[in-house]
Amino acid sequence: MAAISLWEFWVNQLRHSHSRFRMVKRPGKTFIFIREMKGGKVLREFSSKAFRPQLDEHIEACGKLCLEASRAGVWPEQQEPIAAGKIAWADLAALTLVNLRERVARVGSRRNAEGHLKELAGKKGVATVESLKDWALERSPISQPSAFRNRLETLSHIDKAVEMDLKPLITELKAMKPTGAAKKENESRTQKIKAIPTDEALEAWLDGLDGFEQWTLALIATYGLRPSEAWHAEQIDDQGWITIPGEGLTKTARHYAPPQPAKWLERYELRENFERYQAQLNEAYPIQWEDRKGLRIPVNNSVATNALYLRIAKDRLAPRLWVGDEWVRPYDLRHSYAIRCETSTDPELLSTPREDFARWLGHGQDVHERVYLKFIPRSREIQSMQARYGAKENPAGEAGLSEEILAKLKKLEQLEKLLAS
Repeated sequence: MAAISLWEFWVNQLRHSHSRFRMVKRPGKTFIFIREMKGGKVLREFSSKAFRPQLDEHIEACGKLCLEASRAGVWPEQQEPIAAGKIAWADLAALTLVNLRERVARVGSRRNAEGHLKELAGKKGVATVESLKDWALERSPISQPSAFRNRLETLSHIDKAVEMDLKPLITELKAMKPTGAAKKENESRTQKIKAIPTDEALEAWLDGLDGFEQWTLALIATYGLRPSEAWHAEQIDDQGWITIPGEGLTKTARHYAPPQPAKWLERYELRENFERYQAQLNEAYPIQWEDRKGLRIPVNNSVATNALYLRIAKDRLAPRLWVGDEWVRPYDLRHSYAIRCETSTDPELLSTPREDFARWLGHGQDVHERVYLKFIPRSREIQSMQARYGAKENPAGEAGLSEEILAKLKKLEQLEKLLAS
C-alpha cells in the first residue's frame, strides 16, 4: 500500500474525528484555509493566516489546532462571520462546488450546476435567500421550464452545501411550475424528437461507415440503446438479445433487448465483433472511473458520447444523415428503435404489449407513452389490439373478445375514419 502524505493523513484524521474545523487548500492562496462544519454542512471558510500547506510542520500544527478548536467549539481569535442568512457569492459558489463534486461523481450530472456556480461566483456582495430567488426567476417557469428546472436543481445543491435553509424557497419556486395543459404543452415541446429516418435511409447511412464506429452506431440503432450504453453493454446471446447492465454503470437497472430489425444483427456483425469493437470504442473514447462508496462507477459517460457526437456533427465519419432540416443524432437512433417497435406490422411485434417495449428500452411505460405515443397511427393501435386479443376478419363477436375490448376497437375505428376524412 502506498504511503499517504502528511496532508492526507490530517485531512482524513479531521474527517474521521468529525472535527468542526477542517483543513483545505485553495488554489493560488498562500495559507491553509479552515472550513467550519456543522451538521454535515459548511458554515464558512477562512484563511488560517499562519500555516502554509507546503510545510509539514505547519500541516501538523494546523491539524492539531483544528482538533483543539473543535473541542472548544470556537476558532482562536475567531473571525466574525457574515450576518446569519448571508454569504459572499464567491464563498457560496466555492463551497457548493466542493460539496457537489464530493457527492456527484458523474461529470454530465454536474454540468449545469457547475456553470451556474461559475456565474454566481462573479457576483459582487453577499448572497441572501431573496437574491437567490431573484436569480432563479431570471428564467421563467412558464416559457423557459427546462432552464428554470435546472436553476431549482442548483438551489438544491446550494442548500446541501451551505447553512442558508433554502427548502422553503425551493418549495415556493416549485409551486410556480406549470400544471395541467400548460405542463403537457411544455413537455411536448421539450421532448421533441429531432429526426427519425426510415429504416432504408438509416441502413444506407450505416453502410457508409466502417470499423468500430459503424459497429457502435449500428448497435445503438439495432437495440435502442442510450448512446453511452454501447460502452457498457455486456454481451449478445445466441438468440440475439443484448444485456445492458445497471449497478451504476448506466442510467437504469439491468435490462435486455432484442434486435429490431433482426437482420441488422448479422448485417453489421454485431455479435461477432462485440469484444473487438467495444474494446476499440473504449480505447478511442475512454471512460474515466471513480470509487464511490465502494462502487466503481463511470464518471464521464456524457463526455465520451459527446466526442462521438462531434465526430458525426463535423462529418468526420461520413456525410450526416438528414431528415428534412434536421440531422440524425446518436440519440435519434434510440428513438428510431422505439418507433420501429411501435409501428411495425410484424405479427409478433403487433401482439407484444407496450410495456415490453418500455422494458427493452430501459424506461417506464409512462415515459414510453409520453414520448412516443404521438407517433403511433391509430390504425396500428387497432391492429395491435386485434393481434393481442385474437380478433379476426370475421364479425367481432366471433373473436371471443370482451365487450370492453370490442367497444375500444369500435371507437378507434370510428376515430381513424374521422381523421382520414
